[in-house]
Amino acid sequence: MVFLALGLAGLPTVALATNFDPILAMPGHGGEEGDPLWYRLLKYGGKLHVLVIHFPIAFFLGACAAQWWNVWKGSGNQAAVAMLSLGTAGAVVAASLGWAMAYDSAYFGDSEDLLFWHRWLGTSTAASSLVVLAIRKKLGRISLAWALMVLALLVGAAGHFGGSLVRGADYLLKF
Repeated sequence: MVFLALGLAGLPTVALATNFDPILAMPGHGGEEGDPLWYRLLKYGGKLHVLVIHFPIAFFLGACAAQWWNVWKGSGNQAAVAMLSLGTAGAVVAASLGWAMAYDSAYFGDSEDLLFWHRWLGTSTAASSLVVLAIRKKLGRISLAWALMVLALLVGAAGHFGGSLVRGADYLLKF
């Protein structure tokens, strides 16, 4: 994840310094000649949203499970805090890339509503994870476990609406 963030941070610098255009260089991903480089980089960065989203989902679910294990066993294992930290970093990157992806996308009807809920649940998850990470030392073991449960539910709901955008609103109920 760190390498991805560093790579994304350095991409505009490399592109500007070398006059390299990663979008036009990729087959089938050409931008419009008149589009500015920042706009094409924004569109390309948005495509990475689908790669990054799985990290916060896994880390928040793992952090929730690890913290409830800590509560049950009465231990002070730091695995939950480590996963919360990694999940928070992933959620912030995923939410940012999601906004970039939706910036130039067109959604109508039901998809527009799905995008609204996906966007704001994902943004709320990232923001809430920052708050939980900041106040984790002030929370007791049980309060932290409940806060992580809320994050797990938020990321699950955001993921559901994202999946509905890609697969259709009734994908979960189809056999």
